[in-house]
Amino acid sequence: MQQALLVKVFAGSAAGATVAAYSVGQQIAIAAFSAGLGFVALALVFRMRSFKEVIRRGREDRDAQQPAEAAT
Repeated sequence: MQQALLVKVFAGSAAGATVAAYSVGQQIAIAAFSAGLGFVALALVFRMRSFKEVIRRGREDRDAQQPAEAAT
């Protein structure tokens, strides 16, 4: 939809294929940047640098909760 709108708007100044290619490239670049920024934010918020560490901490938390649940 967005590509069709841009092709129509820029019909007199640029080729349709050029405008559509630019639009698709721009969407890919924005998606890649957003995903990268999201992973950086997760790493900063949770102070974790690898998925192995996330899995290890999850197992430690689960193992620590099991004796507490058994006692109640």
